[in-house]
Amino acid sequence: MLSPRVTIGGGPAVREPRPLLALAVALTAAASAALAVGVTHDAAGPPPAALVERWIAAWNSRDPRAVSSLTCDYLRASVPAGVVDQYLAATPRGRPVVADHVITGTEPGVAHDRRLERVLVTYVSGSREGLVRTSVFVRVRGDDPLCVGAFTAW
Repeated sequence: MLSPRVTIGGGPAVREPRPLLALAVALTAAASAALAVGVTHDAAGPPPAALVERWIAAWNSRDPRAVSSLTCDYLRASVPAGVVDQYLAATPRGRPVVADHVITGTEPGVAHDRRLERVLVTYVSGSREGLVRTSVFVRVRGDDPLCVGAFTAW
């Protein structure tokens, strides 16, 4: 969106971009969609969306061990803290990895040949411009604790 015309130093009127307004509109729309879709809750423990909130908080606190501990323990999902450290280096210090986000819904999904719950996330990255949409796959299985079943780097 553009702001009203502004005259600078007696020159021609120009319009200045308002990137934050566009971002606010987009996040509001995504939040509305999340309310309309609803979030799946697991009676045996916290819902997959709550695990994704913890996953994002671990990334934003720049805690590689916490990020790693939330991944499932099978080979293709488990990610050591040292690898998480490498991904954290892509976001400048002092900036969050996920600047702002909204969970827009959940649905069944498959990753690494496993049935998982797909949590849909729209977010603002701390390392690049614009909105990003991604999926975080969460394993929900009986009484087992929830875990991130496919590694997602922001």
